[in-house]
This record gives sequence, structure tokens and C-alpha cells, in this order.
Amino acid sequence: MNQLIYPTLNLFLYDLRDGLGETEAQINQNRVNFRKKLPPSQNFINSDGLESDDLLEAIAQHDPPIEVEYAELLKSIQDNKNLDIKNKRIWFEKQQREYPLKGFYYPVRMGDTYGLQLDCSVEATGDNVKSQDKAYSPSCFAYLKAEIDRRRNGERATLGETWLISGQINSAFSNPEAIARDCYKYFNSGGNWNQDYQGQGKLLGGTLFELWGYDAFQTTPTAGLQGKSHVIIALYPDESSARVASRFNFDWIRLLNYRSKIIWAYNQSRDLKQNIKDDFSTVSDCVGEVESNSYENFDLKRLRKTLDKAQHTLGHYTVLLNQLETQLRTIETNLSNYQKRLVRMEEKTQEQAIFLMMPELLRSLIVPANQNLSENDLLHSLLPIAESQRPSNLKFLEKFSLMVEQKYMLQVEKDYTSLNPGLRLLESLINSIRGAIEIDQAKRDRRFQTFVEVLGVGAATASLTATAVAPLIQQITTPTSGGTNEAAPLKYDPGLTWSFFFIGCVVVGIIASGITYRLHLWRSRD
Repeated sequence: MNQLIYPTLNLFLYDLRDGLGETEAQINQNRVNFRKKLPPSQNFINSDGLESDDLLEAIAQHDPPIEVEYAELLKSIQDNKNLDIKNKRIWFEKQQREYPLKGFYYPVRMGDTYGLQLDCSVEATGDNVKSQDKAYSPSCFAYLKAEIDRRRNGERATLGETWLISGQINSAFSNPEAIARDCYKYFNSGGNWNQDYQGQGKLLGGTLFELWGYDAFQTTPTAGLQGKSHVIIALYPDESSARVASRFNFDWIRLLNYRSKIIWAYNQSRDLKQNIKDDFSTVSDCVGEVESNSYENFDLKRLRKTLDKAQHTLGHYTVLLNQLETQLRTIETNLSNYQKRLVRMEEKTQEQAIFLMMPELLRSLIVPANQNLSENDLLHSLLPIAESQRPSNLKFLEKFSLMVEQKYMLQVEKDYTSLNPGLRLLESLINSIRGAIEIDQAKRDRRFQTFVEVLGVGAATASLTATAVAPLIQQITTPTSGGTNEAAPLKYDPGLTWSFFFIGCVVVGIIASGITYRLHLWRSRD
């Protein structure tokens, strides 16, 4: 029967601490959201008059505003009545008849990311029973997963998460793959081994299997991270291999952090691409609106609205395009870190394999007996033997690196290259609209100036005419006296005469305006 000794389930989950452009208030809220994944603690009112707890305050104390490579967030917390805190971890136990459980929370900060290792294992109880002596069915991983889900308070990771299933095989004749299949079946009842299987390798003689739920890159980032299940199963041949392999948890938490950030950045790039494409549709609409404004049917008001829309789109398009480039750089940086950490893990497997084969006491006896060899030379000479007894092969983890290089990075680079010309098109469109508006405005200004000039010439001519002719009209409309001191009869009717005089001045002004307008037209043709 397939059974495991000391079955253990680890959840490595990651939250974004500070995203690009986030305010101090948003960063503080990110810390609060991360703290929700930890157990309840003592509440109190802090110096700002806000409700807090000693666990949140301890995290804030070891969470400096500057970026740090690696920081343990529970370095100093004391006198907590509700929590068992030691070795920078929060420990817990759950006594139940079938599966007595024990585990811990281990929160850390890595750069701009919060990381949490949530460990839960089956611990045999009894006066004469040790955990390492009792084997359990793989069905226990369903209970372990349920317990971890309960203890993280239903909170999901914002960047990503990985499950690490581990245990010691209780029989040298057991088939590791058959046991791994059973573990995965109980851990993820909806999983499909044949579909999710990614590869396998070795760690200190143990067998590793990697499974990846489904291609979440086709969904939104939230749905992808919450619906995707990345699982590593590690089955070790004996207690010593399992114990030494636990020293790699420090490496796992960092390696899987880089992996999660790569996936998150790629998912972000998919959303950004769609948003940029939506903006590009707006650009196409603006181009159509400009083309519909012919010289015969020029709508300046509509064109100004198009300019406003194009300028708004330009700002949004530029920001999104810069964010797309930022995600590409995020993928490149974390891929490099992922590859370097993987190399370091491979080097570490060699060191640990030697110490598994040769305990400290035996090593202290062999070195003096080989005075011609340094300790490093001796250890190097023992490496082939150690690797044959405790083989390690992590090449299966390089498959992710190749996939990122050959597919995801190339896709984001292609998207950036294809969408970048839209920015230049938008800038050219805005310049064209501005030019058209300025030309139209200049024409309107010239027409207004011509109108003022023509009107001024007409008014001036009419005024001069009135000034020159008015005395004559005054003379012929004023009655004269004869020798008998009686006024002579008027030859012209004064009212009618003055009316004709006014009309005549206006006509002269109109003629002068017409002549001036014709001169302007003649000059404009030249």
C-alpha cells in the first residue's frame, strides 16, 4: 500500500508590497492585507488612534521603507499570549484523532514582495510513537490542504502561490510515481495528472514531480492566479534525505517568488495589451473623424472635440505602453534571478549530498588521515560517490526558464514593438489636427481683418463724402429772403433732399467697400 512517513504540505504564497506609483497609504494597506493571512493576535489602539495588533506592528517594524533583499518579519515579538512564536515563526498544533497536525507560519519580505511559507504536517502522538515511525495514506493531504486554506483565512495571493507536497516513502519497493499520483489525486480532486504533469527530477536521492494546473495566461491575472494550481511533490527514500532537504526551504521560497512574479508580470502584460488595443481603436476613430472633415465641409467645433479626445488618448496610451515595457523588464529581471537561484540550488545539492554520505564525525577522522589533501580537495574527490548515492537533478525546473525565454518574453517584446507605432501615429494625428485648426483659425482671422478693413474704408468714404457735400445740401435747403423781406420759395424739398443725401453717402461707402474687397481678392490671388 502506498504510504508516507511524516507527510508535509507547504504553501508558498506571495503578495505585492509596493507596486509602481503606489502611495504610502496603498503600501500600508498592502501590509494589512498580507497580515490577514496570519493568525489573530492581540489588538490595541496605536499612536495614530487606529486599531492595530502586535503582529502587524512587528511586521511594520521589520518592513523598512527602503527596498531590502531579504528580511524576516518576525525577528522580535515577545509576550504574546495568543501565539506561539519562536525561531521567527508562528507555530500551531491541532490535536485530532486521525491526523494530529503541527505547523508554522514564516513571513518574509523580498524586495517589493511579501512571502509566506505556511507549513502543515501530520505528527504522530503517543508515548512510544514517533512521527518518523508511522506511515499515513496520501489521503491525508486533503486534510492538510483544508487546514492550510482555513488558516490563511480565505485570503488569496496577489502575485502567486506554489504548493510543496513532501514525505518519506515507507518502503524501498514503493513506486514514487504511483505515490505521487495518489498524493495529487487527494490534494487536488479536480486535477488531471496526465494533463498537468510538467516533469520530474531528483533531490538528494528523492524524486521530485512538478504539476501545473492549466494555462492561466489566457485569463485575467486574478482568475489566473486563483484558478491555477502549481504543485511540486517531493518523495524521499529515508529520514536523513527528508531532513536535509528541508534546508532548501530558504531556496524554494526565493525561487518560487521569482517564478510567481514572472507569471504575474506576464498576466499584467496581457491586460495592458488589451487596454492599449482599445486605445488604438480610439485612435482609428479619430483618424476617421479627421478624414471626414473635408475642405468643403470643415467642422471646427467637431475637430476640436477630436483633438481633445486624441490628446487624452495620447496620455493614456503612453502610460500603458510604458507599463508594458516595465512588465517586460520585470520578466527579464526575475528570469535572471530565477536562473541564478537554480544554479545556487544545484551547487547546494552537491554540498548536502557529501554531508549526507559522510557525517561530521567521519569527516573529522578522514581529513587528518589524508594530510596531503585539503578539506575542499577531499570533499571534491568524494563528490562523484556522494552524487551516485544521493543523486540530484533539477533540470526539470529549467523548463520554465525556456518557456519564459522562448514564448512569454518574445510575446511581450512583439506586442511592444507592434503597439509602439500607434504612439507615433497618435502624435502625428494630433499635430495634423492642430495644424488644420491653426490654418482654419488663421483664415478666419484674415477674413475678419478683411471685413473690418472693408467696413472701415466704406465708413470712412461715406463720412468724407458727407463732410464734403453737406454744406451744399445745407445751402440748397435753406430759404433765402428777397427785397420785400419775404423768404423765397425753396426749389428742393429739404426732407427729401437730406434723405437722398444720406442714401447717396451710403452708396458711395458701399462702392468704396466693394472696390476695396476686390483689391483684396486680387492681392490674394497673387
